[in-house]
Amino acid sequence: MRIPRLTTQRMMIGVAILALGLAVERPINRLARISGLRRHTASLHATAEQWFRKASGVTSKSAAQTTAYGGVHLLEPEAERQRRAAWQLKMAEYHGELSRKYELAAWYPWAKLAPNPPQPE
Repeated sequence: MRIPRLTTQRMMIGVAILALGLAVERPINRLARISGLRRHTASLHATAEQWFRKASGVTSKSAAQTTAYGGVHLLEPEAERQRRAAWQLKMAEYHGELSRKYELAAWYPWAKLAPNPPQPE
């Protein structure tokens, strides 16, 4: 079998294909990096959501059963404990919303993100 001749035209086509491949690589790597960062942010918010949900359950259930030194019940008033548990649930919902937002945004790295909503007080 004969080896095809390397003409100037064929060499220029090869260089054009190589240049096109190198030109496309950079934006693809950039989008992959953005997607990875957004997935990482979604993971952080998902972890925070789980933590706040667990903390809310602990706050609302176990604080009423806790006894202080000397047998004094209720380390803090019931209303304060319920307020803290409600705030922890709000924080869990906030982080859950952000987790879903960043997980979806990781699939569309070219799209701009809306600013995050303010944290609940």
